[in-house]
Amino acid sequence: MIATQTAKGPDASYSAGRLIMFSLEHSLRSLIALVATICFVSHSVAGIAAGALAGQPDALTRSKEAELKRILFAMREAIDQYYVDNARYPRNLKTLEAEGYLPKIPTDPLTQRNDSWRTIRSKPPARGQRQQTGIYDVKSGSKRTASDGTRYSDW
Repeated sequence: MIATQTAKGPDASYSAGRLIMFSLEHSLRSLIALVATICFVSHSVAGIAAGALAGQPDALTRSKEAELKRILFAMREAIDQYYVDNARYPRNLKTLEAEGYLPKIPTDPLTQRNDSWRTIRSKPPARGQRQQTGIYDVKSGSKRTASDGTRYSDW
Protein backbone atom coordinates (compact mmCIF):
# COMPACT_ATOMS: atom_id res chain seq x y z
CA MET A 1 0.00 0.00 0.00
CA ILE A 2 1.29 3.39 -0.93
CA ALA A 3 1.25 5.86 1.80
CA THR A 4 0.14 9.35 0.97
CA GLN A 5 1.47 12.13 2.95
CA THR A 6 -0.89 14.90 3.84
CA ALA A 7 0.11 18.09 5.38
CA LYS A 8 -1.24 18.76 8.79
CA GLY A 9 -1.20 21.90 10.73
CA PRO A 10 -0.85 25.50 9.50
CA ASP A 11 0.98 24.49 6.29
CA ALA A 12 -1.96 22.36 5.09
CA SER A 13 -4.13 25.30 4.03
CA TYR A 14 -1.16 27.04 2.47
CA SER A 15 -0.34 23.99 0.31
CA ALA A 16 -3.96 23.56 -0.79
CA GLY A 17 -4.26 27.24 -1.66
CA ARG A 18 -1.01 27.15 -3.56
CA LEU A 19 -2.21 24.11 -5.51
CA ILE A 20 -5.49 25.84 -6.41
CA MET A 21 -3.66 29.02 -7.52
CA PHE A 22 -1.27 26.96 -9.64
CA SER A 23 -4.19 25.13 -11.21
CA LEU A 24 -6.07 28.38 -11.96
CA GLU A 25 -2.95 30.03 -13.36
CA HIS A 26 -2.27 27.01 -15.57
CA SER A 27 -5.89 26.96 -16.79
CA LEU A 28 -5.80 30.70 -17.54
CA ARG A 29 -2.60 30.35 -19.56
CA SER A 30 -4.10 27.44 -21.49
CA LEU A 31 -7.25 29.46 -22.20
CA ILE A 32 -5.22 32.45 -23.44
CA ALA A 33 -3.14 30.17 -25.68
CA LEU A 34 -6.29 28.57 -27.08
CA VAL A 35 -7.92 31.94 -27.82
CA ALA A 36 -4.74 33.24 -29.47
CA THR A 37 -4.52 30.12 -31.64
CA ILE A 38 -8.16 30.41 -32.71
CA CYS A 39 -7.69 34.10 -33.59
CA PHE A 40 -4.54 33.37 -35.58
CA VAL A 41 -6.12 30.49 -37.51
CA SER A 42 -9.34 32.37 -38.27
CA HIS A 43 -7.38 35.44 -39.39
CA SER A 44 -5.18 33.28 -41.64
CA VAL A 45 -8.15 31.50 -43.20
CA ALA A 46 -9.94 34.82 -43.78
CA GLY A 47 -6.83 36.27 -45.41
CA ILE A 48 -6.41 33.28 -47.70
CA ALA A 49 -10.08 33.38 -48.68
CA ALA A 50 -9.98 37.13 -49.35
CA GLY A 51 -6.86 36.75 -51.47
CA ALA A 52 -8.39 33.95 -53.48
CA LEU A 53 -11.59 35.90 -54.06
CA ALA A 54 -9.76 39.09 -55.00
CA GLY A 55 -8.03 37.27 -57.84
CA GLN A 56 -11.26 35.78 -59.16
CA PRO A 57 -13.49 37.87 -61.37
CA ASP A 58 -17.09 37.92 -60.31
CA ALA A 59 -19.88 36.50 -62.45
CA LEU A 60 -20.90 39.92 -63.80
CA THR A 61 -17.35 40.66 -65.00
CA ARG A 62 -17.05 37.25 -66.66
CA SER A 63 -20.41 37.78 -68.32
CA LYS A 64 -19.43 41.20 -69.69
CA GLU A 65 -16.12 39.84 -70.95
CA ALA A 66 -17.84 36.96 -72.73
CA GLU A 67 -20.36 39.37 -74.27
CA LEU A 68 -17.56 41.68 -75.44
CA LYS A 69 -15.77 38.76 -77.11
CA ARG A 70 -18.96 37.70 -78.85
CA ILE A 71 -19.70 41.24 -80.10
CA LEU A 72 -16.13 41.81 -81.31
CA PHE A 73 -16.25 38.52 -83.21
CA ALA A 74 -19.56 39.47 -84.86
CA MET A 75 -18.36 42.95 -85.85
CA ARG A 76 -15.09 41.60 -87.25
CA GLU A 77 -17.04 39.01 -89.22
CA ALA A 78 -19.20 41.83 -90.63
CA ILE A 79 -16.12 43.87 -91.59
CA ASP A 80 -14.56 40.82 -93.30
CA GLN A 81 -17.77 40.04 -95.18
CA TYR A 82 -18.08 43.66 -96.31
CA TYR A 83 -14.51 43.49 -97.64
CA VAL A 84 -15.20 40.24 -99.50
CA ASP A 85 -18.36 41.68 -101.07
CA ASN A 86 -17.01 45.15 -101.92
CA ALA A 87 -13.23 44.71 -102.30
CA ARG A 88 -12.72 47.52 -99.80
CA TYR A 89 -13.17 48.11 -96.10
CA PRO A 90 -16.21 49.99 -94.76
CA ARG A 91 -15.71 53.68 -94.03
CA ASN A 92 -17.11 53.32 -90.51
CA LEU A 93 -19.41 51.19 -88.38
CA LYS A 94 -22.47 53.11 -89.59
CA THR A 95 -21.73 51.85 -93.10
CA LEU A 96 -22.02 48.26 -91.83
CA GLU A 97 -25.37 49.10 -90.23
CA ALA A 98 -26.72 51.05 -93.22
CA GLU A 99 -25.81 48.31 -95.71
CA GLY A 100 -27.22 45.47 -93.61
CA TYR A 101 -24.01 43.84 -92.42
CA LEU A 102 -24.98 44.62 -88.82
CA PRO A 103 -28.60 44.97 -87.66
CA LYS A 104 -27.39 47.86 -85.48
CA ILE A 105 -24.14 49.04 -83.97
CA PRO A 106 -23.86 47.02 -80.76
CA THR A 107 -23.44 48.51 -77.32
CA ASP A 108 -20.05 47.93 -75.74
CA PRO A 109 -20.89 45.96 -72.55
CA LEU A 110 -18.09 47.68 -70.66
CA THR A 111 -18.77 51.30 -71.59
CA GLN A 112 -22.54 50.84 -72.02
CA ARG A 113 -22.33 52.95 -75.19
CA ASN A 114 -22.50 52.15 -78.89
CA ASP A 115 -20.34 55.10 -79.93
CA SER A 116 -17.27 54.26 -77.86
CA TRP A 117 -15.87 51.60 -80.19
CA ARG A 118 -12.28 52.24 -81.26
CA THR A 119 -11.90 51.56 -84.97
CA ILE A 120 -8.58 50.71 -86.59
CA ARG A 121 -8.10 52.15 -90.06
CA SER A 122 -6.67 50.17 -92.93
CA LYS A 123 -3.35 51.22 -94.42
CA PRO A 124 -3.54 53.70 -97.27
CA PRO A 125 -3.37 52.08 -100.71
CA ALA A 126 -0.20 52.12 -102.77
CA ARG A 127 0.34 55.07 -105.09
CA GLY A 128 -1.77 54.93 -108.17
CA GLN A 129 -4.60 52.91 -106.59
CA ARG A 130 -7.99 54.52 -106.10
CA GLN A 131 -9.03 52.49 -103.05
CA GLN A 132 -10.07 54.50 -99.97
CA THR A 133 -9.04 53.60 -96.47
CA GLY A 134 -11.64 52.12 -94.20
CA ILE A 135 -11.86 50.27 -90.93
CA TYR A 136 -10.38 46.80 -90.81
CA ASP A 137 -10.65 46.17 -87.07
CA VAL A 138 -12.63 47.29 -84.05
CA LYS A 139 -11.80 47.28 -80.34
CA SER A 140 -13.51 48.22 -77.11
CA GLY A 141 -13.33 51.85 -76.03
CA SER A 142 -12.96 50.81 -72.40
CA LYS A 143 -9.78 51.86 -70.62
CA ARG A 144 -10.21 49.22 -67.91
CA THR A 145 -8.15 46.09 -67.37
CA ALA A 146 -9.61 42.64 -67.97
CA SER A 147 -9.59 39.81 -65.44
CA ASP A 148 -6.66 38.22 -67.29
CA GLY A 149 -4.55 41.38 -66.84
CA THR A 150 -4.82 42.64 -70.43
CA ARG A 151 -6.58 45.84 -71.43
CA TYR A 152 -10.03 45.51 -73.00
CA SER A 153 -8.94 48.02 -75.64
CA ASP A 154 -6.30 45.51 -76.81
CA TRP A 155 -8.78 42.69 -77.47
